[in-house]
Amino acid sequence: MCPLHTACPREDALPDHLVVVGLVRPALPSADAARIHRHLRSLPEQADVLLVGGGLTGVEVAAQIASQFGERQRITIVEAGSHLLPGLPAAIQRRARRRLGWLGVNVVTGAPVTRLAGGQVYLAGGDMLTASLIIWAAGVKGHPLAAHLGVSVDRTGRVPVDLYLRTHLPGVYVLGDSAAFHPCPDRPPLPPSAELAEQMGFAAAADLADRLRGGPGVPFRPRVRGVLCELGRWNASGIVYRLPVHGLLGAAAKRASVLGHLCRTMGPRGVLHLLRRRSRGQEG
Repeated sequence: MCPLHTACPREDALPDHLVVVGLVRPALPSADAARIHRHLRSLPEQADVLLVGGGLTGVEVAAQIASQFGERQRITIVEAGSHLLPGLPAAIQRRARRRLGWLGVNVVTGAPVTRLAGGQVYLAGGDMLTASLIIWAAGVKGHPLAAHLGVSVDRTGRVPVDLYLRTHLPGVYVLGDSAAFHPCPDRPPLPPSAELAEQMGFAAAADLADRLRGGPGVPFRPRVRGVLCELGRWNASGIVYRLPVHGLLGAAAKRASVLGHLCRTMGPRGVLHLLRRRSRGQEG
């Protein structure tokens, strides 16, 4: 049965299509987050906590840990690049670094990690850091299926796609964090995000439906509404519809964005069920 039955003139006229979506695993799955929280609570006073990766995940996790455990633990974040939050506006990078400093987080940039061994982290410059807890937040990796499609992939396993989210293989789409979508040939691919992944799903469905009706297809037109980095309890920094938002206003915008995404992907009932589970967990 055709999943787009109403758009299909004949069942036997359908070409074969393949859609590759998602990640092999997110940067920090919820199960890992719960285990990290339990581990943090069990650490002795002034234990060293080290985060590898200064992107959105690493910065947000470092800020949250510092907000809850900063007085008990020594927290360090290591980033291979010259700045935290690579790819984001410089103003957000500077504000994030100031905020982490205020929270007591030690920031090390320009230090690629070459090896992990037990509780030791070896850096490219020859330095070695030790920690009681090491959290790897250095990015995401594309779905492993992408590497077996016969198409090129970048160093993170993402597949370059055209303006219709297709590869050069007929009928093969790649979406979400597995897709490397270049808005312009001379610009880097858009960073992976839930916002873009959601839009890609709708765009690929519209393109496929149009082609099955004999149309030329519908190109993907990303709408980046903004980016927000949570920097601890009720503090965030970012840009929403090209307007800078910081502090309490940024945190409110971040929570509204997360709630909106959950409602669109899980539905209102799914969100209510999730909130009930969280409240029962906190009570327990």
